Amino acid sequence: MAEVSGLPAIAKLKGRENYTTWKIAMKNLSQLDGLWKAVLGTETNEDKRAKAKAKIILSVNEVLYVHVAGSSTVQEAWTNLEKVFQNKGLTRKVDLLRKITTTRIENCDSMEQYINEIMSTAHQLTGMGFEINQEWLGTALLAGLSEHFQPMIMALESSGMPITGDSIKMKLLQETNCASSSRSASDDSAFHAKRQSKRNKSAQKPKNAVKCWSCNKSGHFASDCEETKKVEKDKRRADRGRKKSEGSSKVAFLASKHSSTQSARWIIDSAASAHMSHNKDLLNSFVEIGESKVVVANNNKLKVRGKGTADIPIEVNGQARIAVAEEVLYVSELSVNLLSVRKLTEKGLVVKFNKHVCTITDKSGNLVALAKPVNGIYELSQSVNAVYSCKSVKSTIEWHRRLGHLSKSILSQTDTYVW
Repeated sequence: MAEVSGLPAIAKLKGRENYTTWKIAMKNLSQLDGLWKAVLGTETNEDKRAKAKAKIILSVNEVLYVHVAGSSTVQEAWTNLEKVFQNKGLTRKVDLLRKITTTRIENCDSMEQYINEIMSTAHQLTGMGFEINQEWLGTALLAGLSEHFQPMIMALESSGMPITGDSIKMKLLQETNCASSSRSASDDSAFHAKRQSKRNKSAQKPKNAVKCWSCNKSGHFASDCEETKKVEKDKRRADRGRKKSEGSSKVAFLASKHSSTQSARWIIDSAASAHMSHNKDLLNSFVEIGESKVVVANNNKLKVRGKGTADIPIEVNGQARIAVAEEVLYVSELSVNLLSVRKLTEKGLVVKFNKHVCTITDKSGNLVALAKPVNGIYELSQSVNAVYSCKSVKSTIEWHRRLGHLSKSILSQTDTYVW
């Protein structure tokens, strides 16, 4: 940055690489000083014309003086620089577009640099008369992010927020500003800091004003939820007892005997060999089966009392859907309902886990369901209006009631998946 006496600090014109931004800065600076009419050639005051010419020349790198030294007027100097450095050719446009679409956050030192790279390149294109759609620009900013930002992108999609270059820029800067000054180089640290900041603020609330988003009860935070801690503890036991399963007994390591029940919640379990439920009321077409048991983390063998199909109301991007889980074993002594990753993949679904979310997609890559981590386990995202109803659904009318009294026309369009 160089500062000309009496002027705000602006970068001197170096050449084609910064001409567009220099032009914007000089235009606004001239308007601020009342000299823009001189640049346009409509100023009659000789002193202002001379002052405008001097400011433009002094704002150019010394090696470029050759392009303005012979100019008799400020308008001529401005036009000469424009002719030399404002390349409006197709090749230049293609280069700038390629730069926008190939810029990646991994190759930038900071979020600010990443945003500036794309936004400044977009401004250069606009200055060349190339029209850029704001939704496209916002999408381009999202496209260059790493996979750690995928949950944020999903949240944006479900929020209905208009996607523009400015809105995405502000969103990314807000996420970055929430990071601590000593954050690591990983892309997802900003999100960790934001969650911690929110928790610190909520910690100041009275206990009766706090509500656990895990068990939906008041008086404690999700991190202090004894019910969820129990399930997490069982999960850790599962890892130690995984090799101790016996015979042909089916295995459910996440659950343990005599835990508190959680009626309609479903957990994605990579260790379970079958879908299982502790709530008989969730099962349709129920039939009793012969002698069969499951082995849980504490090596207890629990009896399988029957099986059926479970209609599970799920929600993806604000849209209600119905998942029908087949061959669900009824094990009354389990602590939670389990969805087996093995059974899901046998149906042709793809299950992927990361720190922020578990995604279930079909063979075409379409998102079918989401599960969010709750203290180390992944809980299926379900329809809020239906998740606490435990009675099995056997008619359209009952689904109408469960899903918030949706109209029959909308209900008929609700996607149904077989798991």
